[in-house]
Amino acid sequence: MHYLSIDKTLRVPVYNQLKQSFAQAIQEGVLKDGQQLPTEEEVCKAFDLSHFIIRHAYDDLAEEGLVKRIKGKGTFVASRPHYVASLMKLSALDKSIIMRGQSLTRNLQLTQIIQDDPQAYLALNLETNDNCFKIRSITLAQGYPLYQQVWYLPEAIFPKITRKLNSSPRWLDSINQVQKIQQIKNYYTASIANKTDAANLEIEEDSAIFMVRSHLFNTQNHCVGFVITTYPGSTTTFEVSL
Repeated sequence: MHYLSIDKTLRVPVYNQLKQSFAQAIQEGVLKDGQQLPTEEEVCKAFDLSHFIIRHAYDDLAEEGLVKRIKGKGTFVASRPHYVASLMKLSALDKSIIMRGQSLTRNLQLTQIIQDDPQAYLALNLETNDNCFKIRSITLAQGYPLYQQVWYLPEAIFPKITRKLNSSPRWLDSINQVQKIQQIKNYYTASIANKTDAANLEIEEDSAIFMVRSHLFNTQNHCVGFVITTYPGSTTTFEVSL
């Protein structure tokens, strides 16, 4: 437990100091993926703390996806973070990660012009041979794939959109500069990862994935963009607010 540092003379809550010490040890690789954390009893004795304080710190670490608690076995470093997303507001997931001080990056993986795609062309009311941008990106949190996105944007509506996307971390802001998005309709389904999904999301082939198909409507209620977002089922939980 050499990586733990507690100063009881500070005004910073002890449970928070404990949580930060563990978080730093995990992020720096001192505590490895899957490694078991000390038991509550061990930390209590080493630092003369109550079980409540250790439990509070461990619960916070679990909520942030840094550890997983297994009943009857103990607390372990999570092999990769687990996140909870709201189906009503998917963009809130990115914001919550950034607010926690965790790293969030987007890698632009593929940009091409296509002239047919049954699902996207039907959503966008395009004819075969109409040019459409197909752009695939991977968003990573804490260095692990958080989700994969494939954007379909008609070239007739967004002729130079790739330049804007390359210079902006928030793609929807760039799209709004060309077409004001009035409404986004999301459709959620569960599926099985194919080889490409598995490779991009760093999961096993045929494992569970969640797919959200988003239709972007402008102020004239025309669908001007279509996005497929894929989340690994093993690390993502969706909540529905009623």
